Parts: sequence; structure tokens; C-alpha cells
Amino acid sequence: MIQETQLHFKAGLQRDSILITVLSFLAFLLASMANTFEVITQVAIAHKDWHVAEVMTGFVIAILGFSLYASRRWLDLHRQMIESKRIEEQLRYLSTHDSLTGLYNRIYFEAELSRLQKGRQYPISVIMADVDHLKVVNDSFGHAAGDDLLQRTGKVLGLAFRAEDVVARIGGDEFAVLLAGTDADATNEALMRVRQNLAADNLQYNSTGRRLGLSLGAATAQRGEVLLETLKRADAQMYQDKPSRHITPAFG
Repeated sequence: MIQETQLHFKAGLQRDSILITVLSFLAFLLASMANTFEVITQVAIAHKDWHVAEVMTGFVIAILGFSLYASRRWLDLHRQMIESKRIEEQLRYLSTHDSLTGLYNRIYFEAELSRLQKGRQYPISVIMADVDHLKVVNDSFGHAAGDDLLQRTGKVLGLAFRAEDVVARIGGDEFAVLLAGTDADATNEALMRVRQNLAADNLQYNSTGRRLGLSLGAATAQRGEVLLETLKRADAQMYQDKPSRHITPAFG
């Protein structure tokens, strides 16, 4: 659907551009003819009630009018090209990002997982995160409250990692991070940053009772290991971190 929209828009711009180019060339060719004045004189003579000055004036006005029209259309085309580029960038962003959190989406995450598997940036670490009690919050307080927790999770995770790291929301309450060229020690430091950000976030929302809980897991792959298996190991560790013994916090 996105590609069809882009192709349709670009095709329209190309048609307009070709039309204006052809018409401009014809007008220039006509205006630059060496015998233009002779042609106008002959036309005036053929019509006894016409005057050469009147015909010449009409010709000049027609050329100026078309020149103004062509200039206006070129400006319109330029604006449309800028708008087309903006729409293309927006569609590309929407195709790779989660609309709620602003993080990458599952499609982009899986593409990067496949790319990194074939690359040389080992060791590669994977961090999994899951929002605790999201279903309970949705059922008890509404999806707006659940969406708020997801957006906060996006901020907590986004601030903990480098710009080149792939931080994604891959499911309803599931998040994952790909850390290329990152060993286990550096990954543990990243987990500490996540927990520090989480504590700061909960401190900010302390008065509202809207506590955010995250279960975290991580695993590191060396060269030759399958990243999908590393993802599963991180996921298993995350479930071990699940606070099943904890009481669901109040949410006001």
C-alpha cells in the first residue's frame, strides 16, 4: 500500500514535468524563430482589418502569459516534490516504528536481527523487557492507562541505550534490544541503566500511584551462534525475573 501510494504520486509529478517541459520548449522555439516578425506580418496582411502592432502585442502577451503559467507550475511541482519527499520519509518512518512508543517495530527488529546474524559485529547481546501486569491494568483501569505504561517504558528504554542500538516494541507488552559489538559485561551495565531510569520514572510518578514494573532478561551471542537462540535465552531469563510473587500496584 505504501509503495503504491509513492508510485502514484511520483507518476503524477513526472507527467506534469514532462508536459511543462514540452510546452516550454515549443514556446521557446516559436519565440526564437528568426522569421517570427515576418510570420506575424503575413498574418496581419491576410486579415485586412488587423494591424501588425496589434498582432505583435497579442503574440507578446501570449508568450508572457504562458511564461508566467509555466513558472507557476514549476513552483507548484517543486512544492509537490518537497511534499512527496516528506510523505515518503513519513511512510518509511511509520513502516519501521511503533506508533505508540516511537521505538522500532517488530518488522524492523527482525530485519536487523537477520542482518546482524550475517555480519561481523560480534559479540551481539539481546535484552528482553516485559511490562508487568499490563493486562490487569488494561482490564481494571482501561487501555489508556495501559498505553501510558507502554509510553513510559519506551522512554525508560530509549534513554538507556546508544543511538545505534535497536530498541523495539515487538509485541503488546514485550520490548527487545539488539546490542551489536556488546559483551556480557557491557550488557549488564546497560541493564543497570535501565533499572536506574525505571527507578527515576517511578519516583516521578510516585504521587499518582502509577508504578511501572519491568521484567528484564539478557543473553550474549558469540560468532557462530544463532541470534534467534540468543533471543530465546534472553526471553527465558526475563520470565525468571517475572515478579509473580508481587502484588499488582494501585493505579489511580
